[in-house]
Amino acid sequence: MPSKKTELLILPEYGYTPANYQALVELTNLSSKGFYTQFDIAERTFFNHKSGARTMGWQEWQSLVLLVKQYLETQPPAQT
Repeated sequence: MPSKKTELLILPEYGYTPANYQALVELTNLSSKGFYTQFDIAERTFFNHKSGARTMGWQEWQSLVLLVKQYLETQPPAQT
């Protein structure tokens, strides 16, 4: 069962867009380097997608979203 963290993974737009890519990075609270390292993305590819390259296919996008959801599920709750 999904946790409250990923139950509603709300992204600003539909599908892969630079805004959604940035939103995924922000959801993880990782730096850019931490994100592309954690999710095994080539540095150049990461920055190309983050800046608007439309080379990411829908299957690749769905896989990345799933990996981010799984990552969020394994993180301890944020300290408040």
